[in-house]
Amino acid sequence: MDFTQLNAVREFLDAKTTTDDNLLERLITAVSAFMSAYFGRDILAGPRTYKEEGTGSTRVVLPDYPVTAVASVKVNGYVIPASVNYLSGYRFDRHCVYLMGYSFTRGALVEIDYTAGFDEVPLDVEQVCVDIVVLEYKGKQRLGKTSEGLTGQSTGYKVDDWPVNIKSVLDVYKRKVPA
Repeated sequence: MDFTQLNAVREFLDAKTTTDDNLLERLITAVSAFMSAYFGRDILAGPRTYKEEGTGSTRVVLPDYPVTAVASVKVNGYVIPASVNYLSGYRFDRHCVYLMGYSFTRGALVEIDYTAGFDEVPLDVEQVCVDIVVLEYKGKQRLGKTSEGLTGQSTGYKVDDWPVNIKSVLDVYKRKVPA
């Protein structure tokens, strides 16, 4: 899934013609794929299944977030009920499932079916996608060059990684817990 639309990129570029629309569409798709790979997870809402060996703890940090629902929690096939009184069962927050009166028994198979992700592409993710597409699009004229000169003048190009603001947003959504 693309994290932005052609009209958002065209608006940012103040594009007056549709001459480069095919190229921009291709860049949007490529940048979105790169961002998804960098995140190491699907950030949009959908069902997930977590399967791991228990550690003996009463908490599991799930690899995908934000967690919006938990359908089932099982330890070695035993179904743990949802907690209704905070005394027994499971409860969850944006990142974790917690057990009260139970534990994720060390070595036991833990299975959690849950829903996680955002209903829509977060605005900062969309803007970073636009920013990267524009950087790549504007960089096509200088692809492979580090500088160029013209009658006594020279222009240097920055060939470092992307700006800090882009990297910092990407890192916010990057998977922090191994899948």
